[in-house]
Amino acid sequence: LVKFRPLKLASEALKRGLSYPAFLNKIDELLVNKFLAGEISWLMIGEGLERAFERHSPTKIESFDTILQVEEE
Repeated sequence: LVKFRPLKLASEALKRGLSYPAFLNKIDELLVNKFLAGEISWLMIGEGLERAFERHSPTKIESFDTILQVEEE
């Protein structure tokens, strides 16, 4: 888990709960798309996830609309 940052962060997001899992999922989608487009390297996916995860301000997920709001951050 320690060597593969995205897996470590996914585990941490599940432990923390709130909006962390939805936020991490959206950021991962964005970074993977950048990787597939040749805009970033494979290693930059983990680095970007880690930076975004540290800056995230979690919110309580009360509805599907809340999830959509988190994904628009």
